[in-house]
Amino acid sequence: MRCLDKRRQNIENNIFNEERELKELQVHLESMDTSVPSLPTIGNSTRTTCSKCHHKGHRNQVNNPCQLQNCSSYTYCGIKEKHPEYFAEINKLKSDIKKKNNSIRDLQQQLAGLKNFASQSEHQFIKALTPRLIKVDPQYKMNKPKLLRDIRILRTFYDGKIPQEATNDAEQLRITLNKCKSTLANDIGDVALHGIQEYEQSLHVNDIDNVQNQNALNLNVNMNLSPVKVNDHGINENINSQKFMLF
Repeated sequence: MRCLDKRRQNIENNIFNEERELKELQVHLESMDTSVPSLPTIGNSTRTTCSKCHHKGHRNQVNNPCQLQNCSSYTYCGIKEKHPEYFAEINKLKSDIKKKNNSIRDLQQQLAGLKNFASQSEHQFIKALTPRLIKVDPQYKMNKPKLLRDIRILRTFYDGKIPQEATNDAEQLRITLNKCKSTLANDIGDVALHGIQEYEQSLHVNDIDNVQNQNALNLNVNMNLSPVKVNDHGINENINSQKFMLF
């Protein structure tokens, strides 16, 4: 199980990183999707666009070079055909976003498959160990929380692999479980482990107390239900007590 947990954690980390990178790509793409107003015309020719500054009205000629700075981006001039690298970047971003989505979907499928496998593995482990632990202690039949807790302790110890049934299987499981609980006590403390055990025992004790309290309550009710009558003054009198006073 430690291998499965490590694998699951790695996949979850990869999904987190991929989703973070996807968000960055999407933000970048959104920032490039902008409407650019036309540049003012500089010069007399409205049909001519300078190849250097991308303003209309003049040309960048050898004998009459443009004195303005080079246009550095589509976001400055808004002329697509002058900046093919801008749209090449957009297309690349879209392609990267698609790849990221596919990668995240694949990782999520892997994670779902791993969780499904782990769930089936746990079910099979519980199914296999339940009758064997009942042979260790028949009280497990009456205390399912304790049974499941001890099965999960053994599952962690055996790393999710169902142990082969030995000749003295019940004794071997008892010894192994005691060792596991001893190790657990060292890790979380005797008081914490004792508290868990006390809680489980209290569930059983509370059930017994509730039954006893209910029986005692029924007894008190029956003892107090003596016949009564109303006297001439409108006061209830216990018939049994009247009879006692007459004698």
